[in-house]
Amino acid sequence: MPELQRISEPDLILPALWCLSKADKKTLTTSELQKSLRQIMQPQGEDLDILAGRNDDKFSQKVRNLKSHGTLDDPGYATYENREGNGYWTLTDAGEKYLSDESPEFVDYLFRKNFYYDDVKIALGQIKTNMAVKETILYDEDAIVNEGKKLETTQQVYVRSARLRNAALQHYFTDGETYCYVCGFNFRSVYGEWGRGFIEIHHIKPIYDYADTDIEQTVQIALQNVIPLCSNCHSMIHKSRTTPITIAELKEIVKKTERLRDFR
Repeated sequence: MPELQRISEPDLILPALWCLSKADKKTLTTSELQKSLRQIMQPQGEDLDILAGRNDDKFSQKVRNLKSHGTLDDPGYATYENREGNGYWTLTDAGEKYLSDESPEFVDYLFRKNFYYDDVKIALGQIKTNMAVKETILYDEDAIVNEGKKLETTQQVYVRSARLRNAALQHYFTDGETYCYVCGFNFRSVYGEWGRGFIEIHHIKPIYDYADTDIEQTVQIALQNVIPLCSNCHSMIHKSRTTPITIAELKEIVKKTERLRDFR
């Protein structure tokens, strides 16, 4: 697990606007926004400290400060309205433009996955530095696991993601077979030749490069951040944004379940 940094109030702007863009009528209450941001950003350490005499922790207070400090409404990114004791945030056209200026496909990729927010923050910083002069191309595991998604993304994303998957298959071959890193499942052992070489590839960190970079070099570096998983284990990793789980934690769950099964 990477060393987690404290989340600052400016860090909340882009995730908050993204959450609003995905909400019904692009509107969320402060409580709903706080819950969505907590799922994306996974606050840790000092951000979870409870404030003296309050029920809020430091993270939830920062979300509330978006209103008191005018962080979203002063620039015109969102409007705030108090109705029946609840505060409602609504995304504006200016907020939509802010999102569209921030490489929306890449932002969506970062926020819909269970990446550690430190990794997301680093990726966003690198993209912002380079986006004015370079086209960013991501590697999305969903485009390969669910091939229909290739229709919803660029051909470059699909082709490069497929290349990384094929490289990962070769990288993790053991005696000509590929096994789930968590539970050891091998598809050929159950499905015969139809299952030979099949596995899903999980991305531990965001993986991306730029249009003018060497693909093969990027793939070799990316191999350090991908892991083969069977469909069941992959689904368990992505089961919930509210309680993200690591590979090590899922391994421990599987081991514990196996011990219980043996005991019975």
